[in-house]
Amino acid sequence: MLYSRVWLMMILCVCVSSAYAQHYPFYNLGVENGLIQSQVTSMAQDKEGHLWVGTYGGVSRYDGNSFTNYTVRKGLLSNTIQTIATDKNDNLWIGGPKGLSRYDGKNFQHYLFETPENNSSDQLREIKVAGDNTIWCYTNSNVYTVRDGKTQKVTLPDTGIVVTSILPYNDTLLVSTNNGKIFRRINNNWDTLYYHIPGLVRAPLFTTEMYRTTSGHVYVASRSGFFEFVNDTIKAVRADGKPIYNIPFISIAEDNEGAIWLGSAGAYRIKNGKMEHFNRENGFSDNAITSIITDNEGNVWFGSDGQGLYRFSGSRFSIMDESTGLASEQVVSVASTPKGRIYIGTYVDGLYSFYNNQINKVPFGHSNVYITSLAPIGENDVWIGTNGLGLWHLKGGERVNHHRPEIMSNTIISLYKDTSGRLWIGTGYGAMVYKNGKFENIDAGTVGIMSFVTIGQDSVLMATSSGLQLYHDGSVTPFTTGTPMDKSGPQCLAVQGRNLWVGTRDNGIVYYNLDNGKHFVLNNDNGLQSDFIYNIIEDNNKNIWVGTGFGIHKIEMRNGQPEVTFYGKEQGIKGMESNHNAATKTPDGSLWFGTMKGLVHIDPEEQLQQPSPTNIVLQSIKLFGDDISDTTYYDSTNKWYGVPYELHLPYKKNNITFTFRGISLSGADRLLYRYRMQGLEAPVSDWTNLNSITYSALPPGKYKLHVECKATNGDEIKSLTYPFEIITPFHKTRWFSIGILALCILAGITIQYILNVRKQNRLALVEKLRREEQAKVRQRTAEDFHDEVGNKLTRINVLTNVLKQKLGPPSPDTSKIINQIQENTQLLYSGTRDILWSLQPENDNLLEIVHRIRDFGTDLFDNTNTAFKYLGADTALHSYKLPLDMSRNLVMICKEAMNNALKYSGATEVKLQVSLKDDILHLMLSDNGTGFNVNEVTRGNGLNNMRNRTKRLDGKLYIDSKQGSGTSINLHFKLKERASK
Repeated sequence: MLYSRVWLMMILCVCVSSAYAQHYPFYNLGVENGLIQSQVTSMAQDKEGHLWVGTYGGVSRYDGNSFTNYTVRKGLLSNTIQTIATDKNDNLWIGGPKGLSRYDGKNFQHYLFETPENNSSDQLREIKVAGDNTIWCYTNSNVYTVRDGKTQKVTLPDTGIVVTSILPYNDTLLVSTNNGKIFRRINNNWDTLYYHIPGLVRAPLFTTEMYRTTSGHVYVASRSGFFEFVNDTIKAVRADGKPIYNIPFISIAEDNEGAIWLGSAGAYRIKNGKMEHFNRENGFSDNAITSIITDNEGNVWFGSDGQGLYRFSGSRFSIMDESTGLASEQVVSVASTPKGRIYIGTYVDGLYSFYNNQINKVPFGHSNVYITSLAPIGENDVWIGTNGLGLWHLKGGERVNHHRPEIMSNTIISLYKDTSGRLWIGTGYGAMVYKNGKFENIDAGTVGIMSFVTIGQDSVLMATSSGLQLYHDGSVTPFTTGTPMDKSGPQCLAVQGRNLWVGTRDNGIVYYNLDNGKHFVLNNDNGLQSDFIYNIIEDNNKNIWVGTGFGIHKIEMRNGQPEVTFYGKEQGIKGMESNHNAATKTPDGSLWFGTMKGLVHIDPEEQLQQPSPTNIVLQSIKLFGDDISDTTYYDSTNKWYGVPYELHLPYKKNNITFTFRGISLSGADRLLYRYRMQGLEAPVSDWTNLNSITYSALPPGKYKLHVECKATNGDEIKSLTYPFEIITPFHKTRWFSIGILALCILAGITIQYILNVRKQNRLALVEKLRREEQAKVRQRTAEDFHDEVGNKLTRINVLTNVLKQKLGPPSPDTSKIINQIQENTQLLYSGTRDILWSLQPENDNLLEIVHRIRDFGTDLFDNTNTAFKYLGADTALHSYKLPLDMSRNLVMICKEAMNNALKYSGATEVKLQVSLKDDILHLMLSDNGTGFNVNEVTRGNGLNNMRNRTKRLDGKLYIDSKQGSGTSINLHFKLKERASK
């Protein structure tokens, strides 16, 4: 450990200064992102695409989204990791102060290297995996191989040396030492190689790393420079026309473009014979870079001593901010001259120019000023719009300020030089044009003018706070298209041939073809990360670049369809929010965007490593939201994630959630997935960024989950297939069916026996019920005959008394009374007929029953001093039937009530009202007679019979009567049976 720290501190003493350096897009990952410790010692990538990181605090595995960490608590020999590697069988090899370990995803196997002189394990310094999958490693003084689980010491041609690096390839082994020698073994024969430095014979340089490129070149890093093997000689590599001496290098890697990266204090890149240094000044680190690796997607990863990991995906983007010489990082306007000079307007610190790699302040009388817009006319001729200080014209050493009342407003929003050389000025209160040395107001209304663009001969389109307006031949008219553009708030404009691009503040970008009217909208729903568009600019490849409220987007038209690529922090964009109209293109084709955190430089020609999934893995399977804890459900598990293989689930365990992830180390958030379940009648899903799917209530059967993954704008697709089974329950098997059939036969016999017994019991019960019903019928018949015969006999008795009073010679009155006696006798007979009528099924209809009651009342009160009236609606009554006992009880209640009214009330009028509401029948019999005290009246058989019959109807009976106020009898009950049609 002391050896490593001293060496790294020596490296840190090397410093390289530069007057100006742009920030490059190095993406940093540290402990705050989940890395176990910030001192990275080594890195390796496995077949699945995971990045393994060795540190002084343990091992971290990175899947592009999160870290999984391993320490001695999970099986490591030591948390101090000095080297790691992966073999062709996807095993992880780990070396440290306590020896060598192999991890297969489930178990650790440890190897100890012992020497006769030292019976304890030596510290393992480095692990290399040869093409035949042999593991090579070394300690301070020995080299070992591991084959088939067995270790073997390699006999070196010299003793008493310190091994500093090894490199096995083909049939060759290179072993470097601390005294400048490099031993080479070919077919078990050793020779010695030396550094070749002019003026020094056998220079004793300290070798730190040896590396073989894909083309077969062998490079050597040392504390004193960078070298390569040339004809069995180690010669210095040249860059920028000079040999690379006096820089201590400690790590080497090659990227996908053939450039060589070297780790030192910061990193160096040698490309096309030129060397470039990356350090803290341009967005990287000054710390020692202990390890470098190029991943399967082409990203270059750097392990630093104390600042974690850095990723470099290409240098398309760079940043100019306060750390690179710009006084203010809030760049709110930017414009370029024909020779490439860039004018930069800031939020609070005025104007700057950038030319020949130099940044200079441009004074014009005010120190703290908000530069809103710029319009260069020449190299030293520029118009400047400000917020509150009017319009400035800087030409050479001349500074001219135009303000109110010469111009309509001191707040300038936008400036634009058209193809005719006119200067268009947008303010918060309208538009002006400057031509022939004079300002002219444009009749566009008192609205904010956000942007201008030329779309034809003397035709300038203006984006205003109230919509688009067109200036043509001196007049201004609204510019309408019949597209979503008309209802959006325009912010910025760009013309590409006859295609108009409008950036809005609420609906993303609207594309409109000025000739055919074709249009489309790009917003947060279909590709953009923000609906607020600040600026639009076209590159030399006809692509559209857009600065938004969240990141920068490139729009490419492919087969007539727009394809959007997003660039954010992971791609090197420091300031995610752009500024209004702060975009320009320089003569070399570079694009510059002003943001709230610096000026972004974009080289559209520079290649940027695009995210592409190395693989797709199944990360977890859950049943009803929980991990599968029952080991009887599967045979084995996946090595890295513990996903079960040969999964056989009980039929009740049929709510399954699958979580999967594409392994991309540079764009996990830009991966899309689609899936289908073979065994279900369901189509393939649409592409989505969701990496989890739940299937509920899956029926028993065999299934295969198919998942595909690709990058947002990529074509390469990775896929996985996961078979599993939900076991058919026993009750759905053949043997269960046979058993059920046998049970059915036995059950049939048993049921037949039970039915026969129940039949006998039922016959006995029916007989008992019949006898009980006969008793009830006898009781009800007695009640009926009491009501009919008793009442009529009472009336005969009354009439007989009258007759006695009228004895004498027969007179008409006497004859009438005698006739009435005869009529009551006939009524007694009619009562018997009523009972017989109610027993006839055809008379069960409610309408017939009510009519029977009505007719009875008409006959009863005929030839008396009492008038009878029937009030009721008959339309709905025919729809109901009453059972025999209910109809008989209803008729008898009404007859009893009518007879009582005739006998006792002394009424001159009796009314019967019948109504039907919500299947409830309401009957009310009322008279205007003398009435009676309900509480004092003697309860005879008549009232009792009426109440008993009401209970049989399951109804309610109410009697309301007072002395001198007449009597009202109310009956209502629920109708249950409708008549059949």
